[in-house]
Amino acid sequence: MQLSQRRLKKLKLLRQMFVETNVSAITLTPYPDHQASDLKDNEATEKVLVDDKNLVDYVGKPVFHAERMYDQTPLGVVMGLAWTALGGSTLYIETTQVEQGEGKGALHLTGQLGDVMKESAQIAHTVSRAILAVKDHDNPFFANSKVHLHVPAGATPKDGPSAGCTMITSLLSLAMNKHVKKDLAMTGEVTLTGRVLPIGGVRVLNPVLTFGPIVS
Repeated sequence: MQLSQRRLKKLKLLRQMFVETNVSAITLTPYPDHQASDLKDNEATEKVLVDDKNLVDYVGKPVFHAERMYDQTPLGVVMGLAWTALGGSTLYIETTQVEQGEGKGALHLTGQLGDVMKESAQIAHTVSRAILAVKDHDNPFFANSKVHLHVPAGATPKDGPSAGCTMITSLLSLAMNKHVKKDLAMTGEVTLTGRVLPIGGVRVLNPVLTFGPIVS
């Protein structure tokens, strides 16, 4: 069945929500009464199932791809949310252990981070050590590990305190050997005592939450 131009436009608007989220198929219902005049008498109004196999035939190729980098996030990798001049965006915080030994605990930062974000990373490191001491008292990870924390897209300057909770989650994922859900994203400044402060820019982030690679 050939789709009307009006319904084709609606499908195009739904493209990102369909392709980049967990929706597996869309069933097109018969034409509404006010569009019946668009059909010829001999045209059927059957239902058509549009799924990931035939979506391109109806709406064309995606204009852009979601910013998800991993099908399954590795240990120490967490998705965060960010405000940019062009609107909301997602970014990843990555941590890995680069050296291990008695008393070698340290934090190395890369990713062209500004001063505020560097301070936020230091706070995240301190808070993570405190949390791990409570959750897993016998785990000496932070005391004996040099950790490298990186924020990808190194050519792009980044600053601000709101990645604090994402950094903590990334560090604890590495220290406790636990993966973080691939479709989970977070944002929020964290104080030295572990409090997460209220966030701003929710309206800017809303399109990312709606059409981006995020469920939670």
